[in-house]
Amino acid sequence: MCYTSSDAFHPSLAGRPAGLLAVAATAMAALFIATTGCGDGVTRIPTHKAQGQVLWEGKPLANAFVVLHPESPDLVPAQASTDAAGNFTLTTFDTGDGAPAGEYKITVAYYQPINQGGSIVPGPNVIPPKYSDASTTQLRVSIREGENQLPPVALRR
Repeated sequence: MCYTSSDAFHPSLAGRPAGLLAVAATAMAALFIATTGCGDGVTRIPTHKAQGQVLWEGKPLANAFVVLHPESPDLVPAQASTDAAGNFTLTTFDTGDGAPAGEYKITVAYYQPINQGGSIVPGPNVIPPKYSDASTTQLRVSIREGENQLPPVALRR
């Protein structure tokens, strides 16, 4: 996840505590490899289109990273990044293909952009761990067969 301008900064998150960028980057890379179907022998299961929106303190959150963690071992995670209006379309195998039908925990991360040597780079995750950690999130969603318009993912401090 790379930022190219300071437009990605969400002012309501200013001053939030710093996280461990290296751990977050490693986790994101591992998730990406696990969910893109890299390698031979990956069994693709049917996916269903799914989109939603992330709100932080009632306002759309741009450039957030959303992951659906399956509650069943038979399923695989789905992921997305939010656009300027906080909207996202889930991806499991191919861009925008959705997610397999089932029950999921939702996590959201937002890596606040920072200026590092004249370049804007992702900084620490500033979303509270209760939303950004699969072991603590209370956010849940069901993906059903067919089109899925998910309810807004509303985050608060």
